[in-house]
Amino acid sequence: MPHTLRRVDTGDETLTELGVLVGFDDDLAGEATRTSNRIRGLLTSIHPALERVLGPRVAHPAVLEILSRCGGPEGIRTKSPPISRRCSLIKLKRALFLSAFAALHDTASRTYYERKRAEGKKHNAALICLARLRCDVLYAMLKTKQPYRDRVRAEAA
Repeated sequence: MPHTLRRVDTGDETLTELGVLVGFDDDLAGEATRTSNRIRGLLTSIHPALERVLGPRVAHPAVLEILSRCGGPEGIRTKSPPISRRCSLIKLKRALFLSAFAALHDTASRTYYERKRAEGKKHNAALICLARLRCDVLYAMLKTKQPYRDRVRAEAA
């Protein structure tokens, strides 16, 4: 809304004062950044895995609060093992879901997905079914110690 702005005549003294105030603001912002980087460096040097797990979220106020209450990564591990297992499970489910989504270019996976859609399942539900099927195949491979063999390609050969 430029029409609401008015020109204000300022003298050199006012501009100098504003420059000093802006300089203080810049100094405070720089000091806050240096302090944050110093804290992040200390956390990373004490527990490098923390940086790998949290990444840029390590400076989030909630993460810093948890770290200060628990006394660091070891305190978090001893006080809340169900949380770390739950987070791991969520990451595993997400990886399986994304894997199923990426597998839709494969003919067998696409056929299974389309069959589930024909049964009336929505997109996400059909992908979850495909992820479960792929998880079952992985389990069977680990249990029998056999590599994956595509039945369609094996029968064609």
